[in-house]
Amino acid sequence: LARAFPHAAILTDGGALAARLRGSGRVQALPRAFDAELEEDFAALSDSAVPLPGGGRLLIHPTPALVAIDVDAGSHAGGRDGTEVLRLNRLAVAEVARQIRLRNLGGAILLDLAGLSPKAREALEKPFAEALAEDPLKPRLLGLTRLGLFEVQRTRLHPPLHEVLGLPPSALTRGLAALRLAMREAAAMPGRRLVLRAAPEVLAALEALPGALAEFAEGAGFALRLLAEPGLRPGAESIEEAR
Repeated sequence: LARAFPHAAILTDGGALAARLRGSGRVQALPRAFDAELEEDFAALSDSAVPLPGGGRLLIHPTPALVAIDVDAGSHAGGRDGTEVLRLNRLAVAEVARQIRLRNLGGAILLDLAGLSPKAREALEKPFAEALAEDPLKPRLLGLTRLGLFEVQRTRLHPPLHEVLGLPPSALTRGLAALRLAMREAAAMPGRRLVLRAAPEVLAALEALPGALAEFAEGAGFALRLLAEPGLRPGAESIEEAR
C-alpha cells in the first residue's frame, strides 16, 4: 500500500496495530475509531455501481481472470445527443482511472464505454491514458480490442480492495464492521458497557480472528459482550447497552 500510495496516511482503530505501523518511515498511523463518514466511504467502495456526475454510472465487476468495467449511460442511453454521450464517456474514463487507484485493481482490466462508435472511442484513448498516468503504479493502456473495449494492464502488488474487504461480505467482514460501530458507540458515550447481538457465524468469525476482540477491549477499555441470535441473519448486527 505504501508503494502504491506513497503520500497516504493509514488510519487504524487499533492501538496495538498503530504502534506496529509507526515503525515504518513511509506511513503514518493515526489510532482512532472509524467515523460514520469513513464507513460510508467503505460502503461506496464496496458497491459495484459508481454514479457519474450528470447521470449514468460505472459498473465494476471483478472476476478471477480480469476486472470488467461498463459505462451505463442511464437516461442518456439511446439519445440522439452525441455531444452529451461523449461528455459522459469523458467523465467516465477519468472516474475509471480514479476507481482503479482507490480499489487497487490489478491485472487485466477491460473498459466498455457507452454508445460510441469505434472512431469516437479512439478519440478518448488520450484522455484515458492521461488519467491513468496519475497512478503511481503506472498502468499500461494497451489500446482497443476488436470488440471496442479498452485494455488496461496494472501491476498487482497487493490484494485489491474487494478481496481485503471480503466481497461479497463474509461473516468476518460483517463482524469487523460491527466492531467498528461498537468502537464509535464506546467513544461517544464513555463508561457504558456494550453488547454485540449477531448471528452465531458472525460471532464465531470474530472469535477465530486472533487479536480482534482483544484490540477492541484495549481501545474501548472494556470487553465487548457477545450475544448469539440464531434467527438473525448476517448483516443485521446490532450494538446495545449491557444491562
